Amino acid sequence: MPERNCELLLQQIADEEDITFLSEAAAQLGIPIEQLTKETIEKHITDRTRPKTMTGTVQSFRRPYSPSRNRTDEGLKSE
Repeated sequence: MPERNCELLLQQIADEEDITFLSEAAAQLGIPIEQLTKETIEKHITDRTRPKTMTGTVQSFRRPYSPSRNRTDEGLKSE
């Protein structure tokens, strides 16, 4: 899927308190605030769209055991 170059300002998606928190976190990691925001959003999207693993054991289909019945030949009797 091609990337579109959309310029979206951080002030358009976050309030001042969030921007302050992001700038402190980015400073601790030593990366720009825009990169931290992008990585966090990408991680969130990846976590939400990743297929969940199924629980339990995968087994092949097996018909439940049923003992064979003795069939009567009533329908085949000659007159």
